[in-house]
Amino acid sequence: MANSISSRTVDVGEIYFTALSIHSAHSRIRSTQNSASIKVVPIHLETLPTVLVIFVKNLLTIIKFIGILAVSIYPLTSPADGGVGWSNEREPGVSAVELQQYNQLCGSCHFPFQPGLLPTSSWEKIMTGTDTHFGEKLKLTAVEKRTMMRYLLDNSAGHVNDEISYKILESLSAGPAVIQITKTPYFVRMHQQLDNATKGKSMVQCDSCHQEAKQGKY
Repeated sequence: MANSISSRTVDVGEIYFTALSIHSAHSRIRSTQNSASIKVVPIHLETLPTVLVIFVKNLLTIIKFIGILAVSIYPLTSPADGGVGWSNEREPGVSAVELQQYNQLCGSCHFPFQPGLLPTSSWEKIMTGTDTHFGEKLKLTAVEKRTMMRYLLDNSAGHVNDEISYKILESLSAGPAVIQITKTPYFVRMHQQLDNATKGKSMVQCDSCHQEAKQGKY
């Protein structure tokens, strides 16, 4: 009987300690899982500025790449080059001078020729040789010279959609730049029927014959 009681006591003790061990092990497992879940997304406030800088740099690189790609795909030809948006229906005559400073500086000595009467290469040659401007030295400040140059180039034949500008440009060959409007093949052809008396007049004073020359109507 004593042996039977002792045997049952041992069994209960073993069960108790086994249950205690299982509970302890389970607690450690849960503690480990909680700890691991916390470390999955660590937050270090001191590293946020660096992370943001890297993100912004990468974003700017992507935007730059997209911009380069867009430019390479989109046609770069401007209307002046006969590209997209260049109308086949040209304006009659030539665009009138809109820069009052040009009228004042150039028109004080001669007829203020519209920029569209010569191509870019011709105006560049004229404006880079202002020390010997058809035998005279132009008294222009550096600012005035830059302003005139920019205006002439932006509105030269090939950069305006005007009928006369187109015909002048079409008549020119690939030779040296012509710096006199009266020497362009188009001008010569359009005035070859004039008699000697008329040709004796100053050919550079367009408004002596063309009453609306300043408005670009010839």
